[in-house]
Amino acid sequence: MTDTIEEPIDGPVDHGAPAPAPAPAPDAPPDVQLADQAEALLAQGRLAEGQKLAGDSQLAWAYMHLLRIVGIVAVLLPPVLVFGNMVPEGIEVEGSISAYYYTRLGGVFVGALCAIAVFLVSYQYRVTKQEFASDNRLSTLAGLCGIGVALLPTTRHASTATGWEKTIGTVHLTFAGLFLALLCYLCLFRFTRTDPSAGMTPEKARRNVAYLACGAVMLLAIVAVPVVNLFHVNDSWPSLLVFETVAVEAFGTAWLIKGFRPPLWADRR
Repeated sequence: MTDTIEEPIDGPVDHGAPAPAPAPAPDAPPDVQLADQAEALLAQGRLAEGQKLAGDSQLAWAYMHLLRIVGIVAVLLPPVLVFGNMVPEGIEVEGSISAYYYTRLGGVFVGALCAIAVFLVSYQYRVTKQEFASDNRLSTLAGLCGIGVALLPTTRHASTATGWEKTIGTVHLTFAGLFLALLCYLCLFRFTRTDPSAGMTPEKARRNVAYLACGAVMLLAIVAVPVVNLFHVNDSWPSLLVFETVAVEAFGTAWLIKGFRPPLWADRR
Protein backbone atom coordinates (compact mmCIF):
# COMPACT_ATOMS: atom_id res chain seq x y z
CA MET A 1 0.00 0.00 0.00
CA THR A 2 1.31 3.50 -0.85
CA ASP A 3 -0.05 6.60 0.84
CA THR A 4 -0.36 9.74 -1.33
CA ILE A 5 1.17 12.82 0.26
CA GLU A 6 -0.37 15.92 -1.30
CA GLU A 7 1.73 19.07 -1.64
CA PRO A 8 -0.07 22.47 -1.40
CA ILE A 9 -0.71 24.03 -4.80
CA ASP A 10 -0.47 27.69 -3.81
CA GLY A 11 1.53 29.59 -1.29
CA PRO A 12 4.97 29.10 0.22
CA VAL A 13 6.11 25.68 1.35
CA ASP A 14 7.77 25.48 4.76
CA HIS A 15 10.36 22.75 4.25
CA GLY A 16 11.52 23.18 7.82
CA ALA A 17 8.28 21.74 9.18
CA PRO A 18 7.49 18.41 7.49
CA ALA A 19 3.84 17.58 7.04
CA PRO A 20 2.50 15.18 9.66
CA ALA A 21 1.89 11.58 8.66
CA PRO A 22 -1.67 11.03 7.43
CA ALA A 23 -4.06 9.61 9.97
CA PRO A 24 -4.65 5.83 9.76
CA ALA A 25 -8.05 4.27 9.28
CA PRO A 26 -10.33 5.08 12.24
CA ASP A 27 -10.11 2.47 14.99
CA ALA A 28 -7.73 0.31 12.96
CA PRO A 29 -5.70 -2.27 14.94
CA PRO A 30 -2.65 -0.71 16.61
CA ASP A 31 -0.17 -2.66 14.49
CA VAL A 32 -1.89 -1.43 11.31
CA GLN A 33 -1.99 2.17 12.55
CA LEU A 34 1.71 2.17 13.40
CA ALA A 35 2.68 0.44 10.15
CA ASP A 36 0.73 2.97 8.07
CA GLN A 37 2.26 5.91 9.91
CA ALA A 38 5.76 4.43 9.62
CA GLU A 39 5.34 3.90 5.87
CA ALA A 40 4.19 7.48 5.39
CA LEU A 41 7.10 8.88 7.40
CA LEU A 42 9.62 6.80 5.46
CA ALA A 43 8.08 8.02 2.20
CA GLN A 44 8.63 11.59 3.41
CA GLY A 45 12.28 10.80 4.12
CA ARG A 46 11.89 11.05 7.89
CA LEU A 47 13.91 7.90 8.45
CA ALA A 48 14.51 8.05 12.21
CA GLU A 49 10.84 8.59 13.04
CA GLY A 50 9.69 6.04 10.48
CA GLN A 51 12.10 3.37 11.71
CA LYS A 52 11.00 3.91 15.30
CA LEU A 53 7.32 3.52 14.39
CA ALA A 54 8.15 0.48 12.25
CA GLY A 55 9.74 -1.14 15.30
CA ASP A 56 6.72 -0.22 17.41
CA SER A 57 4.42 -1.74 14.78
CA GLN A 58 6.26 -5.05 15.11
CA LEU A 59 5.75 -5.00 18.87
CA ALA A 60 2.09 -4.18 18.36
CA TRP A 61 1.77 -7.06 15.89
CA ALA A 62 3.24 -9.45 18.48
CA TYR A 63 0.81 -8.05 21.05
CA MET A 64 -2.18 -8.61 18.75
CA HIS A 65 -0.89 -12.11 18.03
CA LEU A 66 -0.88 -12.88 21.75
CA LEU A 67 -4.42 -11.54 22.00
CA ARG A 68 -5.52 -14.01 19.32
CA ILE A 69 -3.76 -16.84 21.11
CA VAL A 70 -5.63 -16.02 24.33
CA GLY A 71 -8.94 -16.22 22.46
CA ILE A 72 -7.98 -19.56 20.89
CA VAL A 73 -6.86 -21.00 24.24
CA ALA A 74 -10.10 -19.89 25.91
CA VAL A 75 -12.30 -21.36 23.17
CA LEU A 76 -10.43 -24.68 23.10
CA LEU A 77 -9.99 -25.15 26.86
CA PRO A 78 -13.44 -26.59 27.78
CA PRO A 79 -13.71 -29.11 24.90
CA VAL A 80 -10.09 -30.19 25.33
CA LEU A 81 -10.63 -30.85 29.04
CA VAL A 82 -13.95 -32.65 28.62
CA PHE A 83 -13.19 -34.80 25.58
CA GLY A 84 -9.49 -35.21 26.34
CA ASN A 85 -10.33 -36.69 29.72
CA MET A 86 -13.04 -38.97 28.30
CA VAL A 87 -10.87 -40.48 25.57
CA PRO A 88 -9.82 -43.27 25.51
CA GLU A 89 -10.96 -44.57 28.90
CA GLY A 90 -14.48 -43.17 28.66
CA ILE A 91 -14.20 -41.33 31.98
CA GLU A 92 -17.34 -39.52 33.10
CA VAL A 93 -17.68 -35.78 32.70
CA GLU A 94 -16.60 -33.72 35.72
CA GLY A 95 -18.97 -31.38 37.50
CA SER A 96 -17.09 -28.18 36.63
CA ILE A 97 -14.14 -26.92 34.65
CA SER A 98 -12.20 -26.45 37.90
CA ALA A 99 -12.70 -30.14 38.80
CA TYR A 100 -10.39 -31.08 35.92
CA TYR A 101 -7.55 -29.88 38.16
CA TYR A 102 -7.61 -33.35 39.71
CA THR A 103 -7.66 -35.28 36.42
CA ARG A 104 -4.80 -36.29 34.13
CA LEU A 105 -5.42 -33.02 32.27
CA GLY A 106 -4.86 -30.93 35.39
CA GLY A 107 -1.65 -29.54 33.91
CA VAL A 108 -3.55 -28.36 30.84
CA PHE A 109 -6.11 -26.62 33.05
CA VAL A 110 -3.45 -24.85 35.14
CA GLY A 111 -1.23 -23.98 32.17
CA ALA A 112 -4.05 -22.55 30.05
CA LEU A 113 -5.42 -20.41 32.87
CA CYS A 114 -1.97 -19.12 33.80
CA ALA A 115 -1.27 -18.22 30.16
CA ILE A 116 -4.51 -16.24 29.95
CA ALA A 117 -3.87 -14.65 33.34
CA VAL A 118 -0.32 -13.54 32.51
CA PHE A 119 -1.57 -11.89 29.31
CA LEU A 120 -4.31 -10.09 31.24
CA VAL A 121 -1.77 -8.76 33.72
CA SER A 122 0.28 -7.33 30.84
CA TYR A 123 -2.77 -6.27 28.80
CA GLN A 124 -2.89 -2.51 28.27
CA TYR A 125 -5.99 -1.51 26.34
CA ARG A 126 -7.01 2.13 26.29
CA VAL A 127 -9.15 4.53 24.38
CA THR A 128 -7.86 7.70 26.02
CA LYS A 129 -5.00 8.37 28.41
CA GLN A 130 -7.45 9.10 31.22
CA GLU A 131 -8.95 5.62 30.92
CA PHE A 132 -5.61 3.82 30.69
CA ALA A 133 -4.95 3.51 34.43
CA SER A 134 -8.38 2.10 35.30
CA ASP A 135 -8.33 -0.31 32.34
CA ASN A 136 -4.90 -1.56 33.35
CA ARG A 137 -6.00 -2.11 36.95
CA LEU A 138 -9.09 -4.05 35.86
CA SER A 139 -7.21 -6.37 33.53
CA THR A 140 -4.45 -6.85 36.12
CA LEU A 141 -7.01 -7.75 38.78
CA ALA A 142 -8.66 -10.21 36.37
CA GLY A 143 -5.26 -11.79 35.67
CA LEU A 144 -4.48 -12.16 39.37
CA CYS A 145 -7.88 -13.77 39.92
CA GLY A 146 -7.13 -16.16 37.04
CA ILE A 147 -3.87 -17.20 38.68
CA GLY A 148 -5.78 -17.76 41.93
CA VAL A 149 -8.29 -19.99 40.11
CA ALA A 150 -5.46 -22.01 38.57
CA LEU A 151 -3.30 -22.49 41.65
CA LEU A 152 -5.91 -22.73 44.43
CA PRO A 153 -7.96 -25.83 43.58
CA THR A 154 -11.66 -26.32 44.11
CA THR A 155 -12.79 -28.71 46.85
CA ARG A 156 -12.62 -32.23 45.47
CA HIS A 157 -15.08 -34.03 47.77
CA ALA A 158 -17.06 -31.66 49.98
CA SER A 159 -18.28 -34.47 52.27
CA THR A 160 -14.76 -35.65 53.18
CA ALA A 161 -12.81 -32.40 52.81
CA THR A 162 -10.90 -30.95 55.73
CA GLY A 163 -11.55 -27.46 57.01
CA TRP A 164 -8.45 -26.17 55.22
CA GLU A 165 -9.50 -27.75 51.92
CA LYS A 166 -12.94 -26.18 52.26
CA THR A 167 -11.34 -22.79 52.92
CA ILE A 168 -9.16 -23.11 49.82
CA GLY A 169 -12.24 -24.17 47.85
CA THR A 170 -14.14 -21.08 49.00
CA VAL A 171 -11.25 -18.82 47.99
CA HIS A 172 -11.15 -20.61 44.62
CA LEU A 173 -14.85 -19.95 44.01
CA THR A 174 -14.40 -16.30 44.97
CA PHE A 175 -11.54 -15.91 42.51
CA ALA A 176 -13.50 -17.73 39.80
CA GLY A 177 -16.54 -15.49 40.23
CA LEU A 178 -14.44 -12.32 40.15
CA PHE A 179 -12.45 -13.60 37.16
CA LEU A 180 -15.54 -14.21 35.03
CA ALA A 181 -17.26 -11.04 36.23
CA LEU A 182 -14.27 -8.86 35.29
CA LEU A 183 -13.96 -10.49 31.87
CA CYS A 184 -17.67 -9.86 31.34
CA TYR A 185 -17.20 -6.21 32.32
CA LEU A 186 -14.33 -5.82 29.84
CA CYS A 187 -16.53 -7.17 27.04
CA LEU A 188 -19.52 -4.99 27.88
CA PHE A 189 -17.90 -1.69 28.82
CA ARG A 190 -14.28 -1.59 27.62
CA PHE A 191 -14.20 -3.34 24.26
CA THR A 192 -17.18 -1.26 23.12
CA ARG A 193 -15.51 2.09 23.68
CA THR A 194 -14.26 4.14 20.74
CA ASP A 195 -11.52 6.72 20.48
CA PRO A 196 -13.42 10.05 20.37
CA SER A 197 -10.90 11.47 17.89
CA ALA A 198 -11.50 8.59 15.45
CA GLY A 199 -15.26 8.35 15.62
CA MET A 200 -17.52 5.34 15.21
CA THR A 201 -17.15 3.35 11.99
CA PRO A 202 -19.79 0.89 10.72
CA GLU A 203 -17.30 -1.94 11.30
CA LYS A 204 -16.66 -0.83 14.88
CA ALA A 205 -20.42 -0.64 15.45
CA ARG A 206 -20.77 -4.25 14.27
CA ARG A 207 -17.93 -5.34 16.54
CA ASN A 208 -19.63 -3.59 19.45
CA VAL A 209 -22.79 -5.62 18.82
CA ALA A 210 -20.71 -8.79 18.94
CA TYR A 211 -18.94 -7.66 22.14
CA LEU A 212 -22.27 -6.84 23.79
CA ALA A 213 -23.70 -10.21 22.75
CA CYS A 214 -20.71 -12.06 24.19
CA GLY A 215 -20.86 -10.02 27.38
CA ALA A 216 -24.59 -10.64 27.75
CA VAL A 217 -24.11 -14.39 27.30
CA MET A 218 -21.36 -14.34 29.93
CA LEU A 219 -23.56 -12.38 32.32
CA LEU A 220 -26.49 -14.78 31.92
CA ALA A 221 -24.22 -17.78 32.47
CA ILE A 222 -22.66 -16.23 35.58
CA VAL A 223 -26.09 -15.42 37.07
CA ALA A 224 -27.45 -18.86 36.16
CA VAL A 225 -24.86 -20.73 38.26
CA PRO A 226 -26.07 -19.63 41.74
CA VAL A 227 -29.72 -19.72 40.63
CA VAL A 228 -29.51 -23.34 39.47
CA ASN A 229 -27.56 -24.37 42.57
CA LEU A 230 -29.92 -22.55 44.91
CA PHE A 231 -33.05 -24.19 43.54
CA HIS A 232 -31.39 -27.52 42.66
CA VAL A 233 -32.72 -27.42 39.12
CA ASN A 234 -32.16 -30.77 37.41
CA ASP A 235 -29.26 -32.11 39.49
CA SER A 236 -28.79 -34.94 36.98
CA TRP A 237 -26.71 -32.79 34.60
CA PRO A 238 -23.46 -30.87 35.29
CA SER A 239 -25.00 -27.41 35.29
CA LEU A 240 -21.90 -25.70 36.67
CA LEU A 241 -19.73 -27.18 33.91
CA VAL A 242 -22.25 -26.17 31.24
CA PHE A 243 -22.59 -22.56 32.38
CA GLU A 244 -18.84 -22.17 32.96
CA THR A 245 -18.23 -23.49 29.45
CA VAL A 246 -20.75 -21.04 27.96
CA ALA A 247 -19.10 -18.12 29.77
CA VAL A 248 -15.57 -19.13 28.75
CA GLU A 249 -16.60 -19.69 25.12
CA ALA A 250 -18.24 -16.25 25.00
CA PHE A 251 -15.11 -14.67 26.47
CA GLY A 252 -12.88 -16.43 23.94
CA THR A 253 -15.14 -15.44 21.05
CA ALA A 254 -14.99 -11.75 22.02
CA TRP A 255 -11.21 -11.83 22.15
CA LEU A 256 -10.99 -13.66 18.83
CA ILE A 257 -13.13 -10.95 17.20
CA LYS A 258 -10.96 -8.27 18.76
CA GLY A 259 -7.76 -9.97 17.65
CA PHE A 260 -8.61 -11.36 14.21
CA ARG A 261 -11.31 -8.87 13.12
CA PRO A 262 -12.98 -11.06 10.44
CA PRO A 263 -13.94 -9.38 7.13
CA LEU A 264 -17.40 -8.31 8.30
CA TRP A 265 -15.91 -6.47 11.29
CA ALA A 266 -12.53 -5.31 9.95
CA ASP A 267 -12.05 -1.57 9.43
CA ARG A 268 -11.51 -0.45 5.83
CA ARG A 269 -8.07 0.95 5.20
